[in-house]
Amino acid sequence: MLLKGPNKDADIKSFQVHSHFEYNANEKCMKEFFAHKPDDLYCIILLRTGILRINGCTMSLDGVFKETHKKIPCIACMPGSHLSMFDCQLKGDTTNHSDTAGILSINANVNVKRSVFAHFKCGGLMIAAVPQNKLFIDHNEILSCDTAGIYIQGRASKPVISNNKIKFCKATTICTNLDVDANIYNNQMSLNQQGIRIMNNKSRVIDNIVDKSHEDGIVVIGDDKSTKCTPFLWRNKIRACGANGIFVSGEQCDPDIRGNIILQCRKSGIKLT
Repeated sequence: MLLKGPNKDADIKSFQVHSHFEYNANEKCMKEFFAHKPDDLYCIILLRTGILRINGCTMSLDGVFKETHKKIPCIACMPGSHLSMFDCQLKGDTTNHSDTAGILSINANVNVKRSVFAHFKCGGLMIAAVPQNKLFIDHNEILSCDTAGIYIQGRASKPVISNNKIKFCKATTICTNLDVDANIYNNQMSLNQQGIRIMNNKSRVIDNIVDKSHEDGIVVIGDDKSTKCTPFLWRNKIRACGANGIFVSGEQCDPDIRGNIILQCRKSGIKLT
């Protein structure tokens, strides 16, 4: 339930209600950022158009009012804009445990390198893209995030996710949704709820290290009859997962799995259902 009333911003505590957001990485959780009017989006930086370059900045949402009943990103990028961010540190709310995110990008160009994202309840990087967008997420560190470390949606989008370190997330580390054509390589993930999640697309997952996931190391879901799920899972190292090393589910799945090293997983090395 959302805040209602003409004076909701004048006396926010007079309009407190309980709201229940989606904390699984999917299209619904992205729509919830815009539960109110887009002009009402709360954030530190709102990039509507043009090019923004950020270098060496620190941004924190610590202590933000939980009574806003909104998902609050540090940076929000609107369609057609371009964000380049290097050597920055972004921190969520550890005081009130508010619904915060690192970067929210809607059909924008994003280039993020050598930055740190920590303690975001609604995801580190939450991205919706179109095919012409350029998305590069490289050499970043993502710590203690819920919902997802990195989430990508958008048919035929081509993100590059490489050389990142993701730790202590109570969610999927990297999740790509329907028909995303991602390149995911050389990432290191340890002590997360789940490793990499590929949903109904043909992403390439190559040379990653998934260590000590509480659930599955790599998950491939092919349950959408409108498309084939044909990812490449090559030369990944998966170790000491609480469930399966690689879990494949769905009639539309046809993954190419080769050259992986799977060690000490509690259930199966590779499970196909």
